[in-house]
Amino acid sequence: MLLSMASVFAQSELETYDIVVVSNPPEVLGISCWNLSYGTIITIHCYPSYGWEFVNWTVDSIVVSTELHFTFTVIQSCTLVANFIQMIDVIDDAVNSVINIYPNPTTGVLRIELRQAQLPNGELRINDIEIFDIVGRRQKAEGRKQNEIDISCLQSGIYFVKVLTEKGVITKKIVKY
Repeated sequence: MLLSMASVFAQSELETYDIVVVSNPPEVLGISCWNLSYGTIITIHCYPSYGWEFVNWTVDSIVVSTELHFTFTVIQSCTLVANFIQMIDVIDDAVNSVINIYPNPTTGVLRIELRQAQLPNGELRINDIEIFDIVGRRQKAEGRKQNEIDISCLQSGIYFVKVLTEKGVITKKIVKY
């Protein structure tokens, strides 16, 4: 993960504020800090490392942008969080293509369909299912090997379903309404 400050246009105010940039999860990026004047316009660029997908920028758990390049004006000190989700850890793309999660969007129960006939070398079993919100917090985990998970208790929004199998991990985006 690489962050760069593309431009800083300082105005002549005397007050300065601390802008701290971190990532969620923390291992994706180190911490960057700037002490900037009030009214400074800053653009931050986010370049995800291999295996990670950028989700959004948040301040106090509030989504402020879903763009990789985020421009804002400094009006107060804040901690800006770049949120990521780990993508497929599976080497074999054939495994990813055999998992279908539906209905999407949903109001409640998600079904995970395994199309075993498409697997070139054997059967695929689900070991665990986890649901993460858009800022990467785990919302639900199912330790059983069932092919469905009830998310009716979750609020409406975008979530990521992480399916753990003996052949690797597959992450898919779903919408709960």
